[in-house]
Amino acid sequence: MKVSSNRLKLVSIVAASLLCSPYNGAQASEANEDSYFDLPLEELVDIVVTSVSKKEEKAFEAPAAIYVISQEDIRRSGATNIPEALRLAPGLQVARIDSNKWAISSRGFNRQFSNKLLVLIDGRSVYTPLFSGVYWDVQDTPLEDIERIEVIRGPGATLWGANAVNGVINIITKKAKETQGTLLSAGGGLHEQGFGTLRYGGKLTESNSYYRTYAKYNNFGEFERSNGVDANDSWDMSRAGFRYDSDQRVNDKVTVQGDVYEGRKDYPLINVPTPLSPYSVSYPNETEEFSGGNILTRWEKTVSDTSNTSLQFYYDFIRRDVSLIGQTRSTFDIDFQHDWYVNDRNQIVWGLGYRYITDNLEDSQQINYDVDSRNDMLWSAFLQDKITLKPEELFLTIGSKFERNDYTGFELQPSACLSWLVDDKQTLWSSVSRAVRTPSRNEDDIKLVNLAIPPGTLLGPGTPVSLASQIGNRNIESEEMLAYEIGYRIKPRNELILDFSAFYNEYDNLRTTESPATPFADLTLPIPSLVVPLPLANLGYGESYGFEVAANYNISNNWRIYANYTFLTMNLHLDGSSGDTTLQNDEGRSPKNQFHVRSYYNITEDVEWDNLFYYVDNLSTANIDTYMRFDTRIGWDVMDGVNLSLAAQNLFDDQHQEFNESIYSTPSEIGRVIYGKVTWKF
Repeated sequence: MKVSSNRLKLVSIVAASLLCSPYNGAQASEANEDSYFDLPLEELVDIVVTSVSKKEEKAFEAPAAIYVISQEDIRRSGATNIPEALRLAPGLQVARIDSNKWAISSRGFNRQFSNKLLVLIDGRSVYTPLFSGVYWDVQDTPLEDIERIEVIRGPGATLWGANAVNGVINIITKKAKETQGTLLSAGGGLHEQGFGTLRYGGKLTESNSYYRTYAKYNNFGEFERSNGVDANDSWDMSRAGFRYDSDQRVNDKVTVQGDVYEGRKDYPLINVPTPLSPYSVSYPNETEEFSGGNILTRWEKTVSDTSNTSLQFYYDFIRRDVSLIGQTRSTFDIDFQHDWYVNDRNQIVWGLGYRYITDNLEDSQQINYDVDSRNDMLWSAFLQDKITLKPEELFLTIGSKFERNDYTGFELQPSACLSWLVDDKQTLWSSVSRAVRTPSRNEDDIKLVNLAIPPGTLLGPGTPVSLASQIGNRNIESEEMLAYEIGYRIKPRNELILDFSAFYNEYDNLRTTESPATPFADLTLPIPSLVVPLPLANLGYGESYGFEVAANYNISNNWRIYANYTFLTMNLHLDGSSGDTTLQNDEGRSPKNQFHVRSYYNITEDVEWDNLFYYVDNLSTANIDTYMRFDTRIGWDVMDGVNLSLAAQNLFDDQHQEFNESIYSTPSEIGRVIYGKVTWKF
């Protein structure tokens, strides 16, 4: 492959900044007091996670391909939103479509609405059942309040249920006790035009109860298109919320938290098909408005030394309004869990869940549904047993999720995992799991117009305008995956941790869009039209395989290097009766190779310099070239509680495209982002 001189220069600059930081052992200094940058790796090995087994365990010993993005990682990355912070995790593809949209997936199948990745915030699912994916523009939790982000590459369906197929992202916020006092942060610059957060935390008098409240505002500017024209993709968001934690009683903990938000974003629609001449219309300056809120309550009770229970309830409401589709949705969810140490050999975790979703949709000529309003229910139960085969060394974990949904009925999602703690410096694990992705409303009862064909074109003179339309299938089945994984973690020396995971996934019943079926007349449109149905089916299958490697190296007590590499291969196929021409595009929408390295360096006790480099392979079917991205950040503790920082993203690349699949819109060229920020804690 021919490499341009500009890219060679970029690689040279990156190498110099990442690997040749001006370190002098005699001048070594400690990191910031409120970070764990200066923790020895012996303590980092003991970091606790909860997403793998729904109970606390050491990340180093967890039998899954899990990666933890810490609060320190988020702060020093220079990210200003959650999607950009997710770039730090191996195995994830994070592609920015434009200023306000991202495509994020784990181990392939990336799209604007990636339907095989489950995302949670403090146990609340933010996966939309309308499009099967995540609206990343409204996942705007203040970054300062996030304790950690646990990223599981691979299935998590045994505990988390349907749609946790290729991965789980669990965003965990800090307890109110950890956010006492006042925090004020504000900044702005090129593209990140203005943002700010005000947070206050306090303690109720003479009680062991703490609270925090916050308000946040973001305003993001436009990127450009490849022709230099403004992309009309700016957006802004206002958000406020609270959290209350109480453990006044010795064996009881109660958490209540909630958020409300409101925002708008420009939405550049293009060439929307219509039955009226000229049979397509462009909306160059469409605006989408959205709002919503949620409230969550969790009660945790310690029954005994060997038994713990938790009961969680949340309510979530969203509203989104754009000319093509307006929607409101309410979700009611209740979840019970019991952790039970039956004896020295068996650790049981089991639970029950119920979810009720009601929505109301406002159709358009391009997108409409069989019914405007629908109510769906999901019943679930899970059971998992961690069996000790050899104390403190060899464990077998078996379990399954049992679900009943209104689309496909009963679903079974079992798994088995064997983990071997070789010694205190090595962990080896392997697993086999089954996971499913259940259909969404879009696949069940939608009619989506893809193309308008002028009169007399399809079947000769006298034929009315014809609309090629995706038609939902009430009998569509769940997509299935059988996953085989193996992983190995080792700390070969006190300064170094290595993490390796490999996988082989078999997919069946993959969704396909089939060849046109028999046309039928539609007299409900402004002009009587002939609908050419493009029915949905489950005629795809295939496999994917690959591996991820991550390293954490303490060069000194004031310089740490992180690096990770991801390799992915996908082979998708069609049943012999299928006429689909789109499924195999998924093979080329995810990069075969990704590489990321970052350097956290404390120049002095008060000044830190952080550099990040990303390499992303080309996306063949998406016509996206290989690109390299370099970010840098300088932070300065001016005085006690006051920090100034200057960050630049895409420093050596004025603009590049990262993805090209977007619903009815044109992707933007992702440009350079430079901003300054001040944070004041008191």
